[in-house]
Amino acid sequence: CITGLPQNVGRKTKTKKIVADLTPPRVIFISGTETILQTGSGVIVYKVSSDAEESGVKVGDTFFQGHKAAPGNGFTDEDVRIAFFSYPQNMEEGEIVIITAKDSIGNKRNLPVSYSLKKQRMTEIDVKITDKFIRMKMLPLVNASKDMSLKEVFLLVNNKIRMVNNKKIEKVLSRTADKILWEGAFVRPVGSLQSAFEKRNYTFNGEVIDTQLHLGYDLASRKQNPVRASNRGVVVFADDLGIYGNTIIVDHGMGIATLYAHMSSISAQRGDTVIKGEKIGSTGATGLAFGDHLHFGIYVGGVPVTPVEWWDPFWVETRITRNINNARKETSRDTGQ
Repeated sequence: CITGLPQNVGRKTKTKKIVADLTPPRVIFISGTETILQTGSGVIVYKVSSDAEESGVKVGDTFFQGHKAAPGNGFTDEDVRIAFFSYPQNMEEGEIVIITAKDSIGNKRNLPVSYSLKKQRMTEIDVKITDKFIRMKMLPLVNASKDMSLKEVFLLVNNKIRMVNNKKIEKVLSRTADKILWEGAFVRPVGSLQSAFEKRNYTFNGEVIDTQLHLGYDLASRKQNPVRASNRGVVVFADDLGIYGNTIIVDHGMGIATLYAHMSSISAQRGDTVIKGEKIGSTGATGLAFGDHLHFGIYVGGVPVTPVEWWDPFWVETRITRNINNARKETSRDTGQ
């Protein structure tokens, strides 16, 4: 019996050199919107190094995905990104705006972007709710127990069902084309403005029982008026959506989308490509609508923004198109094309 041999006798060892990569991706600002309205929109065009796996623009804690500019958007440089962004309504003045990029192992680069913010004051109104409205509009949306009061039914729909419907919108908007599908200014889909972004205090039997933000525009003229697509895009949702009633959502590419709600009828289907001004349905009073109208919304990266900017040809040209065109020229010079 042989004892006392070292324990590692007969074992082979191998040494491997590991080099830790601690260098974050490079980020270069090319062009972007310098003045932004609270609840308004902007665009930033930037370039990242080839090791960047994910990038975009962050406003406070809200992230807006950057999309590859090439091919299909007039760019040839594969490292150029376009990010449409917003300054959300619920953010206080002074939030930091950054371009952020991350590689596959988590190295991150943040590049601050200077901007000027124009604050937007939100109107506050009282909305009177009646027994008849709750019975007609809200009871059909829930399986209310017999012992639930009308007030409890209202709160259930106006909070829980609203949240479920908004989560559905978020899910639909999370998928978008990596190409700009829209062309020029957006058009008003129907009628005249009834109400815009506002804080609504709901009163029932003389008591304020709930408060919600109305983050869209209500448009109306005559009953069952034709609703037109606000710009070119692809229909990504066409169905009933609870409090929104008959609803269509159109993807315009790179995180920009429009929503059309409360319609009496829908004449476009999911997957359809629609052009600016094409009829996609008729106004109505489905969902939680007090009367025949269209609830219209524009979303940027899933955040509701004021449509007025996108309806303005001068704003679209000077704040969006010009920045993209300038970036296209700048990167073409860099590549010698």
